[in-house]
Amino acid sequence: MKYLTLVLATALCSTTAMAADDVLRYPLGGGSTFPIARAVEVPAGYSLIFHSGLTPAPANESAEKFSPAYWGDTKTQALSVFARMKESLDAMGLGFGNVVAM
Repeated sequence: MKYLTLVLATALCSTTAMAADDVLRYPLGGGSTFPIARAVEVPAGYSLIFHSGLTPAPANESAEKFSPAYWGDTKTQALSVFARMKESLDAMGLGFGNVVAM
């Protein structure tokens, strides 16, 4: 059976080309080249995997617990979430090319 991943996370979405050619992506209107699809159509016969959201790892564990210094800025937190998502997808034998939505 073919596999695609539907990922739900608390991070910004960065899409990459789908691994399956028969997945239909509907682009944003007006000739936009923004890399997020308006909609994605997944054909019958694919498995959808719903992945839970992830939180960032502490950026500085020696800082006061749960302070802004502990978590880091928005960019640091987003990169941490993406790194943790990559680890999780890798462990499942998947990658960001399998992601339909975040």
